[in-house]
Amino acid sequence: MATIGLGTSDGHSTPIAKEFEINLDDANEMEEDEIDLENAEVHVPRTNATNNNSDVRNTEDESESHTFKRAKKSAIWKEFGEPERVGNSKVWKVSCVYCNAILIVSRGGPTTHLKRHSNKCTQRKVHIRQQQKLINLLPSDSTASSEFVSALHDGNDSFKVYDIEKNKLKEKLKNVDKISLTTDLWRSKPQKIKYMVLKTHFIDRDWKLQKRVLNFVHIPPPQKDKYIANCIFKCLKEWDIENKHDLKQVKSIIKNVHDTVDYLNGSEQRLKKFAELAQKYNLKERRLVLECKTRWNSTYDMLDCTIKFKEVFARLALEDREYVYCLTLEDWGKIEKLLEMLKVFYDTTNVILGSEYPTSNLFLSEIYRIKLLLDTSSKSSNDFVKGMVTNMKERFDKYWGECNLLMAIGAMLDPRFKMKVIEITFPKMFSPGVVRENIHKVR
Repeated sequence: MATIGLGTSDGHSTPIAKEFEINLDDANEMEEDEIDLENAEVHVPRTNATNNNSDVRNTEDESESHTFKRAKKSAIWKEFGEPERVGNSKVWKVSCVYCNAILIVSRGGPTTHLKRHSNKCTQRKVHIRQQQKLINLLPSDSTASSEFVSALHDGNDSFKVYDIEKNKLKEKLKNVDKISLTTDLWRSKPQKIKYMVLKTHFIDRDWKLQKRVLNFVHIPPPQKDKYIANCIFKCLKEWDIENKHDLKQVKSIIKNVHDTVDYLNGSEQRLKKFAELAQKYNLKERRLVLECKTRWNSTYDMLDCTIKFKEVFARLALEDREYVYCLTLEDWGKIEKLLEMLKVFYDTTNVILGSEYPTSNLFLSEIYRIKLLLDTSSKSSNDFVKGMVTNMKERFDKYWGECNLLMAIGAMLDPRFKMKVIEITFPKMFSPGVVRENIHKVR
């Protein structure tokens, strides 16, 4: 219970600020500066002060401003209401906008206790979680988006609209074979909290490119690759799309390679042992690369690096009983075949994503390389390669079955190639019945 003592002048009923005492049993409550002002006891003791002293106090009280004159530079003030004066005293109070808790503030004092309360406020944490869900603006069409944004003004309707749009997108994703994921990470400066937004791009049944925001989530520290990957996987599980990726035929093999690198990097003693074995096989390179599951190119880097040490891993399995991720010769053979294919995609990606030279003239020739690779690999005698490529080739031919004029014109305007590049690539990329028609379109 807080006790507020106020003095009065002789013969006046109006209280004058004479003293302010807060008697709290718990010292920690005093640090929080949270006081139940509604139940506070106000005592007005009698006084025999002289008229001269009363006049002095009255003059001081009249000169005291009735407004809270303080520059609110800290962002914490946004989480509290406007300061209110406690009676005619020199004490001011503010209320939390989330839980309505009352805290004492002063014109020149610190705001540490406000920040401390904000960090502990349960209602604030609930509000932040709700806002994170509402930020997932799923619909991209203008009608649905406007309905969703307008619903944000109504707390009840917003979640209903969110659930409806989420279920719609889930149904649409069930009919999509493959998706592309993009992640962005940033940090909120005031709270120093890291967030991640997960976006997906896919081609729908009408062959239109679609883009959606799936999740906007907080990533707790430490923000390492494997934690970010786990966070992404949880998001994909929520949408039932965790299995829509191109490398699922070799998923277990890639996982064993990933676990091998992770196992060795987890101990300096293991890395030292690995380096000693690599030296015995006269291998100069002893660095292992761990993939980042959000970037497929890093998977290629990891496989390309580890395949050089396949003999070292076999030897390590004999000397280290805890190492249980060793691959078989058949597995390494599959990785070799996989790398032959991924190398073309890897090089094409690096060429197209170049930032120090024009790329529009290179698209056609790079797509042509991939087309030749898929056509050749689909006729392979290796069942593993053939099974992996067949589905890729079918989707490639369906997507690139129509002539892309922009890509063709960009290649033709290259003075080194001109029309010759069209005459060479089109017969391989299109069926004989439409080759001449497509060439005529470009001309």
